[in-house]
Amino acid sequence: MQWLVKGLIVAISLVVIWFASQWGMANVYYFTVYNKLTAWEKQSSELTLEQLDELGSAVDGMLSYHPDHPHYLVTAAKWQEWYAFYYYGQGDKARPYLEQALAYYRASAELRPGWPETWVNMVNLKVRLDAFDQELFDYMVKATEAGPYNEHVNQGIAKVFLYHWKQFNAEMATLGLSHVERTLQSNNAGKLFQYAKAIGRQGLLCQLIEVKQFKVSGDFACSY
Repeated sequence: MQWLVKGLIVAISLVVIWFASQWGMANVYYFTVYNKLTAWEKQSSELTLEQLDELGSAVDGMLSYHPDHPHYLVTAAKWQEWYAFYYYGQGDKARPYLEQALAYYRASAELRPGWPETWVNMVNLKVRLDAFDQELFDYMVKATEAGPYNEHVNQGIAKVFLYHWKQFNAEMATLGLSHVERTLQSNNAGKLFQYAKAIGRQGLLCQLIEVKQFKVSGDFACSY
């Protein structure tokens, strides 16, 4: 009986060690990818195609150990977005990477539907793919349901609305306006004004404030 108990303990210990090693290796690959992505955010002008390709082995290693880890899938999506950034202005070359990034985000969202940032990232990718369809609206709704007052959701959808309002249907516009209003009432109102000014939509934002009687957190001068 004692041998049976000891054998069971050894077997359980080996299983625990095996799982720990799997997570350990996956994390090594993950932090390799994470550190590279973080570095590129600070020095994106120095990004090369060779660097992007080389990072692929770490991404593959990360996903080979845990292909159903939602955060790993988001990280892989961001890696694909960097390819699209590298090919900025070259639609035919950038598009496949945007589509692959969206596929990674979709997989992550299925595993972790309550994570609002994933949904708003998908909204941004749909817009970049010039796909103003029902799926885009569905992602906007999912983002809103998961994080109705999440600053990334509010700012993300508000900015998309301001930039692409002419391409929004009535349902999208209504939802987009709700996020404009929430952003204006938050500590991020100034950032939205700055963004609107940078893209030539300050007049539109000011008209919305006047017509919709949105309250604004802070003192900002409107000019048309």
